[in-house]
Amino acid sequence: MQKLVDNANAEYDKQSNDLKQKITDGIAQAKAQAEVVKQEISSTIDQKIAQTKQLTDSEIAKANVKAQEALDKAGTIPDTSKLSDQIKQQILRSQDLQNKVTEGIRSVDEDTIYSKIVYKVANDFATSAELGNMYERVNNLSDKIATQTVEFNKLNESNKLYERILGTSETGAPDQLSRLIMSSQIFQTEVGKYSTSGGPNMLRNSRADDGLKYWTEANRRLSFTAHQFYLNGQKRMFQLSSGSFVQSPRFIVKRNTNYMLNLTAFDANTSRFRIVFYKRRKGSTDDYDEMQVIFDQNGSPAFDSTRAVKKSFSFNTGDFDEGYLGFSYNGNSGGWSGLFMTELDFYEGSSDRKWQPAPEDSAEPIEAVRTQVTQLAGSYAIKNLNSAGDIISGINLGADGNNRFIGKLTHITGETQIDNAVIKSAMVDKLKTGNFESGSVTTQILASNAVTADKLLVDSAMISKLVSNQAFIRELMAQKAFITQLASIDISANRFTGDRIQSSDGSLVFDLVENQLTMSNNSAAIVREDKGYPTHFIRYESSIEQNHKHSRTIIGSNRNGSKNWNSVTFAGVVIDNNSNNGVDKIFQYGDYNNMRHASSDDGWNFGVVSQTLTPGIWNKNSEIWCRHFVIPKKTKSDTDSPTEFIRLDESVAALWKLWAHAIGQVTMTTAMTNEIILNNGGEK
Repeated sequence: MQKLVDNANAEYDKQSNDLKQKITDGIAQAKAQAEVVKQEISSTIDQKIAQTKQLTDSEIAKANVKAQEALDKAGTIPDTSKLSDQIKQQILRSQDLQNKVTEGIRSVDEDTIYSKIVYKVANDFATSAELGNMYERVNNLSDKIATQTVEFNKLNESNKLYERILGTSETGAPDQLSRLIMSSQIFQTEVGKYSTSGGPNMLRNSRADDGLKYWTEANRRLSFTAHQFYLNGQKRMFQLSSGSFVQSPRFIVKRNTNYMLNLTAFDANTSRFRIVFYKRRKGSTDDYDEMQVIFDQNGSPAFDSTRAVKKSFSFNTGDFDEGYLGFSYNGNSGGWSGLFMTELDFYEGSSDRKWQPAPEDSAEPIEAVRTQVTQLAGSYAIKNLNSAGDIISGINLGADGNNRFIGKLTHITGETQIDNAVIKSAMVDKLKTGNFESGSVTTQILASNAVTADKLLVDSAMISKLVSNQAFIRELMAQKAFITQLASIDISANRFTGDRIQSSDGSLVFDLVENQLTMSNNSAAIVREDKGYPTHFIRYESSIEQNHKHSRTIIGSNRNGSKNWNSVTFAGVVIDNNSNNGVDKIFQYGDYNNMRHASSDDGWNFGVVSQTLTPGIWNKNSEIWCRHFVIPKKTKSDTDSPTEFIRLDESVAALWKLWAHAIGQVTMTTAMTNEIILNNGGEK
């Protein structure tokens, strides 16, 4: 009995284990199938989305090409990035596309499928028929995704909007644009020779079209040549050899402003290439106040060794006002090295653009780089603009009926009729009119058959009718004229007769009747100047010194070219007088003052510097007569300043009295005794 029970239990355990294994295998198989379904669904979704994206990009590209062709035919420059963004945004904002994609993804949630499969296996082991229904649902999902392609095709109609606006043929685009311009909405288009992005190119001769003009290199390691890497050798480039330092022209910049530097270049066997902005502030006399490194590349190539490539650099100027660009190039020692560069474009801004020359390098002084056509409701304008945005020429048709033509010259051919015109200034080669009214007529020649010399009477009555407040006469010839007041820039005459001549401010009056020249200005002078020679002058000046009012008459010359008397280079006489009853003085200035009888040497020489007085010639009698001679009583040398003085005549008289006392006490000759008595007034 126990054995039967054990056998039954063993059989039950076996069947139970088999059942568990089948359940486990079924679950694993269901998971595997669910994973396969998941991958198939994900792959299908990814494939459909990729196809949708590919189709979208393709349609956008086609629309861009068509819009570009249409706008090019119309003569405009379209903003393709803006056009592409508009199409993309319109597609991505399609609510129907978003709803369909969201609904499709939600309907194929892999977690839901997996849960359903596990539930079926756990209850009654899902059959192949039940799994087959799942495959039908997946296939239905694929059909739903396929319908999104149909929905997307509807969006292609938006792209055709540009075809309807711009047209699809060469003749259609201008017609469609003309209709758009004539509509009541605003429309503006521009045709440009160069890009309007950023300011003008500040580098002269930036493509080596004028050789090395405006560019400097002290070591003669800058040249220009053509190379097949740039325009197949049709244009020249700057060539920098190893050890070169190239300087651009100096230019003015705005403070704390973004600037761009673009250039096209290639190089070989390069060791280092640097571009530096050497900048300084206004008023600085140094070559530069600060260096700003724009580009610094070690190793080869700095740009490219197989083709010419373009690089762009953006930087801010900081608190500086002007500067120049420096390009330093060094090559490796082994083999040939060099750098070629061209199309240098330095301008205000932060966006890249195509190269354009400096405005000064244009063929004309001022060149229009873009034409702008603008229409508003009731007004229409065409403007030619230069690179700075200034109007070169233009036509403006205003809504109020006022039209304006702007330009240096407007040429109208054929017959022109103007009903009513106000012309400020005009040059008319031939004028025919039935009635001519004028406030004034200015002409070189006035010719008429009715106005001839025999019919023109000029007498006092005629003159009274020609009186004018202001008149300009280029040339006037008259035998006799009486003019109360004459204002003239230049008067030329062989003989001038009158009473007086006076300066405009009244400080100088020349009274011809009284023979008197009166000068009341403190700078009054008669001056003779000859370049390279001392200035001669007679000058009059006034000054207040120590509360005394001095007036000086200065006659002399100054070899430093000035009219000053109080300098070591002045020679002459200064007469100083004052109105305070003080001391009057006359000063003679000169290193030597020579007094002469005539042009010979007879006279006296005053050595002012050495303070000596000598006769002009020694072989002639010369005497100095005076009552007293005063000399220093005590002196040590010629350079000391004595403080005690004696009269020389008193000293000589004292000596004679001393000799008189010696008579009879000292043996003397009779002649000597008589001389002593004679010089003592006859007294012993």
